[in-house]
Amino acid sequence: MTEPNSKGFRERRQSPRLDILERLEIRLLAGSPVVQPHNLGAGGFSVSSGAPFSVGAVHRFVITPKSGGSAASLAAKVVYCHREPGNLSQFVSGFVFVTSTERDLAKIEGLLDAMTGTLSFD
Repeated sequence: MTEPNSKGFRERRQSPRLDILERLEIRLLAGSPVVQPHNLGAGGFSVSSGAPFSVGAVHRFVITPKSGGSAASLAAKVVYCHREPGNLSQFVSGFVFVTSTERDLAKIEGLLDAMTGTLSFD
């Protein structure tokens, strides 16, 4: 069994997530609601938004590295959605990628490379 994280939720991810830290833009292809990205990993990502997402629904997102890399259009399924602690007008939603092809997996790998390629350990 996993221990609750700092926000009191149990961690069930199968792959680690990287904080986005302004390195990626994530937008819903349908355009609404506007989302603010939190983190991204090989298995999925999380965002906050002003409107809730329905658990189980699949949405298509465009994810673009701010470093100028190629945008990726990927489908993702909502695995959880809850009000953001301390800010009840916002919702935090977690998504798992719906990957069916090697091409989708290569897109995700490219996004992770774009995020980590900008790190410096000087």
